[in-house]
Amino acid sequence: MPSLNQCKKIAVAIQRKNPTAVPFFRGKPGMGKSEACLQIGEELGISPERHLVVHVNNHDVVDFTGVPSIVDGQTVFNPTEMFYRFREGTGAGLIVLAVFFTFIHITRQNAFKGELATIQTKLDTLEKQSSILS
Repeated sequence: MPSLNQCKKIAVAIQRKNPTAVPFFRGKPGMGKSEACLQIGEELGISPERHLVVHVNNHDVVDFTGVPSIVDGQTVFNPTEMFYRFREGTGAGLIVLAVFFTFIHITRQNAFKGELATIQTKLDTLEKQSSILS
């Protein structure tokens, strides 16, 4: 498994080549994943004023989808304040979604293990791709 510093280098290389790519870091709490994302933003020249760190576990679904309202017979989702302020800024931005997963149900855990293994395979593939970019 690549180190966090190697993952940062890979993510920066990929972001420079494709700014719409979305890096995904996983690991134990406290290993520096969120901080690594902020450092990636700095390396890409995104000012700290345009960094938004959201701790997903502290929010409800409506915080991300927005509050629905009806406009001309259509449902429109109005962004919550955190995203509205972020959207109103100028220049590139960085949103870090920090998530802490707790697995309680064994079958659910096994399903997620399969998904995480797929993500690990994708990380390994990204590492190989980044060596090509270097």
